[in-house]
Amino acid sequence: MNASGLEFWGAVIAMAVITYLTRALPFMLSERSRLLRHLSREGSALSALGPSLLAGIAAAVIVPDLLGAADEAARIAPYVGGLVVTGVAARLVSNTGVAVLLGMGGYGILLALAA
Repeated sequence: MNASGLEFWGAVIAMAVITYLTRALPFMLSERSRLLRHLSREGSALSALGPSLLAGIAAAVIVPDLLGAADEAARIAPYVGGLVVTGVAARLVSNTGVAVLLGMGGYGILLALAA
């Protein structure tokens, strides 16, 4: 990924704004707000918004790299390995944060080994 390109910085700014809004919005709304009650209601259609945003950001970052590395198995291995480590850790640990951290560690180790 080209870290100096306009697309990269646009993605960084968009992720920062989305992250800020998802964290700050509940504090900016009053307790009597219908929007806050709708967002926090059990079974709300918006309850999947957080995981969906994370999946969308991951797809926007990972998919272009995978498409560029489609011919080289050595460049794809860290991604696949990171996903496998994350999946196994999520099943064993039952903590999404720890599973993601372990997956990132697995990705980093495999990336270092591939270089």
